[in-house]
Amino acid sequence: MRLVLSSLDISISLGPVFLGAFAWAVQAQAAEDQTIIVTARREAERPINVPLKVDAVSANAIGAGGVNNLQSLAAHVPGLSFESIWGGANSFPVLRGQNQPSIAGDSVAMFIDGVYQTNRDAIDVDPLDLERIEVVHGPQSALFGHSSFAGLIHYVSARPTEAELIKSSIDAGTDNLFGLRGILSGPISSALKARVAFSYRRADGTHEIQAAPSQHLGNYRRSAIAGSLATRDDAGPLSMRISGRYEESRSNQPPFFTLDYHDYNCGGRDPASGVWSYFCGKAPIRDHISLSPDIPNSRTRTGQIALHLATESAGLEIRSDTSFYRSSAISFRDFDGSADGELYGVCIAGFNCTGVNSLTIPVIRLQRVNVVQRRSLWAQEISQELRVSSTPGARFRWQLGGTAFWTKGRLQTTPPAGLAYGADGGILTSDERFSSLVLFNNQRVGPPAAINAAVTYDPDAMQIMQNDTVDHFQYPLNLTAEIRVTRGIQDVDLVFSILDRRILGHDRDTAFALEIH
Repeated sequence: MRLVLSSLDISISLGPVFLGAFAWAVQAQAAEDQTIIVTARREAERPINVPLKVDAVSANAIGAGGVNNLQSLAAHVPGLSFESIWGGANSFPVLRGQNQPSIAGDSVAMFIDGVYQTNRDAIDVDPLDLERIEVVHGPQSALFGHSSFAGLIHYVSARPTEAELIKSSIDAGTDNLFGLRGILSGPISSALKARVAFSYRRADGTHEIQAAPSQHLGNYRRSAIAGSLATRDDAGPLSMRISGRYEESRSNQPPFFTLDYHDYNCGGRDPASGVWSYFCGKAPIRDHISLSPDIPNSRTRTGQIALHLATESAGLEIRSDTSFYRSSAISFRDFDGSADGELYGVCIAGFNCTGVNSLTIPVIRLQRVNVVQRRSLWAQEISQELRVSSTPGARFRWQLGGTAFWTKGRLQTTPPAGLAYGADGGILTSDERFSSLVLFNNQRVGPPAAINAAVTYDPDAMQIMQNDTVDHFQYPLNLTAEIRVTRGIQDVDLVFSILDRRILGHDRDTAFALEIH
């Protein structure tokens, strides 16, 4: 259990009337206009005017309000689920129960300030200095230029303000929880205004490794910085905004355990060993987590920069969005899910390994092996979007646009696909090999184990043996165009949602918050 002892939120607004005024920020902000504007159709609209299912999370609910990652966002949005595991590898958001059609994770697209997050291992970024979060349900490929079949999540950055603004917040709690955020915004000249924000947050996990009680599971460290430069409201017909952000994060193993063939109880059954192929029913929850200690931290680095231009001329509104995105993610995982390791047979090359698959030759001994998995994914994208539409307030509204993007990515492709492994050789000698376990008789030599190609003997090393890699680069050029006509008839749908409280596994990370505003 993690207890948040305090959350202090301070804001200073320096305007022409309230120069030097000091105010405590009240989370409700009753005096502020509560009207929410969304851009789910690439234009500013009230949610009631949008013929789409849109969940908008306001700035008050982000950060100190409780939404600080995709998993906490899923707790606020019905129909959205997300669970981050092993440094973000293969952690995809799911909308309306529609799973990802491929490992590319294209069902639910992730955008930050209009920039597509190409690296699917690094989409759980810090929601730093956001005006709102939009979760749009349903296909959005035509409007956003990527294969968002089930919907999308859009982090909309806060814009620079016309008045000077300073905000800061501090979080502290048990398990070494500490967070610090700051925002500085305001005009810098008669034509330009700017905004800068930073964030740092750390916490230790609430579970300890049974094999090393001093080491926690679920630790994380995250730092981010964001900034934007824009023309002022009265600077002329051409509006310009340059935005950018950079983030680094580190995390260790989450608390988890695995089920092996001893726990299987349904499915097909091997006639020789009597072992079932699946586990059915409620999974047994263990009181203690036993994983290998000292596994390296998973880490991500993500940066982006975007140029937004808009102008009105001859009854037309022209918008251009140009962006560059780059991200790298490396994740580590205790592959066998235990501190002791997985059991293998040992045979001698040229002696009793020669009869592999006969299942009649005895092994030299049985030996447990700790296996660590490493996954590395790097991605880069350059995007250009151009849209022409009627001006706001026109009686006949229309919009025409096109998007072109160039994506470059790299993922290890040597067997096993996209992954590298390291196996602790332990007492294995140079002429000995591991054989796969024969379930009906553990003392027999089985097929050669795949981990033989990843054995390392140095106990002080990271125990990661990088296989030879082949770089696969993708250079797709995608063009999309859409024409939309909206009639002046408005249908209002009443949607009633029921929020349910779920307990997954052995979750003890229940938070109680005491906040001071």
